[in-house]
Amino acid sequence: MILNLIKSDHGVSIIEILISIIIIAILFVSYMTFYSNASISSLNNHDRFTAINIAQREIESYKQYDLSNVNRNAEPFTNFPITKNEDGYNIITDIIPSNELPLSIRNNSDYTPIRVTVTWKNERVSMDTYIVKITD
Repeated sequence: MILNLIKSDHGVSIIEILISIIIIAILFVSYMTFYSNASISSLNNHDRFTAINIAQREIESYKQYDLSNVNRNAEPFTNFPITKNEDGYNIITDIIPSNELPLSIRNNSDYTPIRVTVTWKNERVSMDTYIVKITD
């Protein structure tokens, strides 16, 4: 009997065509949902990677300056915070307050603690570093 159905040359029914279209539509919607989520995730990662690079570049730029005149114990800090805007990214460079520093760094004047915060589209990345004073 099954062989008779397979060898039948009556063609396909409308029900079979509709079921095939529904299956293809479900697969297509699943694929498009995955693709759109992957695209959004990729764009968010690109923005975060760009912000991290901006923060790293900003930190590197401070290594060339003599920060020995910065009084870490007096707030507000002289010449800090520094705010910049670059292609939709807001960059804030500041001295890390003493109460946020480890005890080993808190009273050591050879280090200047710098925090760079980059914000964009309600997102934020912060990087902290310690710039060592160069002594001759």
